[in-house]
Amino acid sequence: MIAFLAGIVGPKLARPALALIIGLIVLSLFLTVRACTRDTTAERQAEQTNASGDAIANAAADAIETIENRTVTEKAVDDAVAATTKDIADAPDPDHVRAAVLAGVCGQPSHRNDPACKVR
Repeated sequence: MIAFLAGIVGPKLARPALALIIGLIVLSLFLTVRACTRDTTAERQAEQTNASGDAIANAAADAIETIENRTVTEKAVDDAVAATTKDIADAPDPDHVRAAVLAGVCGQPSHRNDPACKVR
């Protein structure tokens, strides 16, 4: 290697040129290893913060959807109760009152499979 460098830079500069080349190789290896092992705490924290923000946004969207669904369900129940109340008020005799109550109660999804509703 020294003979090759001596042919390029001369015999007096061959050893310093070799030392310089070795120094540059060691420096580049050092910088490469340092770049691969550098502390990325801030980057990891930023990624975690973004992930947490996304999770909170998704949870909020799910909560809003749940509230909307609950509101729709409550409106449907209120409408069914109002209709049943009107049917009861319009019933001419106790048999029609019973039929209106059963129709109102058994028409709800929560009571459709109730044994009392199947008997009617």
